Amino acid sequence: DSALVIVIGGPLIIVEKTVNRNAANTGDPIFYRIRYNNNGNGNASYVWINDTLPIGVAYNSDTSGQIPTNIGNTYRWMFRNVIPGPHSFVVNVTVTNDTDGTLMRNWVFCNYTSVTGVHGPESSAFADFTLTRPVITVEKTVDRPVATQGSLLTYTIWYNNTGSYQADVWINDTIPDGTTYNSSSFGAPDLIVGRTYIWHIGLVLQNSVNVGWINATINGTTPSGTYLNNIVELNYTCPSSGYEFAGSTADATTIVSAMVIEKTVDMDYATPGDYL
Repeated sequence: DSALVIVIGGPLIIVEKTVNRNAANTGDPIFYRIRYNNNGNGNASYVWINDTLPIGVAYNSDTSGQIPTNIGNTYRWMFRNVIPGPHSFVVNVTVTNDTDGTLMRNWVFCNYTSVTGVHGPESSAFADFTLTRPVITVEKTVDRPVATQGSLLTYTIWYNNTGSYQADVWINDTIPDGTTYNSSSFGAPDLIVGRTYIWHIGLVLQNSVNVGWINATINGTTPSGTYLNNIVELNYTCPSSGYEFAGSTADATTIVSAMVIEKTVDMDYATPGDYL
């Protein structure tokens, strides 16, 4: 006896997705590769790829040779007569999210039919990357909230980077009327515009504590009762992409007085019965 065995060929497609990096910064380009290899032994009459981009990336282009349709962040491609063998294309996006540490997950779904119109099983895949960025908020204090004419004021500026990536930093400090700029730990200013002194600090590392100071003298002609308000502005960008984050400002105020009362004590430690 003998039996006739008939093998019915057909397509077999399981979608795959990869991303070119596991961490990226705001403003960086990202490249996703979508593979829809036909591992069967027959053509797929239609293949649909639905790619849902994560919130916080913006679609730029792709290498499919098609113009995708989209609803919101979901982009769709349709391919016809997909023969057995490897098939893929690349999707190019730009990172727009600016929340440090966000996990960015991109899902893709694939559906297909055989030449006889039979639907194959749906498959899906995802690829992740983590958002990294610098986070800097400037702070400022002055050593003398009340001071006389001729006094030296020291303004202390903190610009700690609490984020997970380095930053390119600029500090703009506006010296108040009634004072004269003396010096700074930042060195010579890169630019002076009126009473604003500008320093390009350069790269500030992630998770770092950073501090500097500026000295100014109260002019002898500054009237008593004058409020001297010193304002600092900090701006910074992502070195890898050039993306400019929202800057921050801080200020510190000194009141000019013709008389300033100060008090000291003659010893730091005392025992019972000591005279102070």
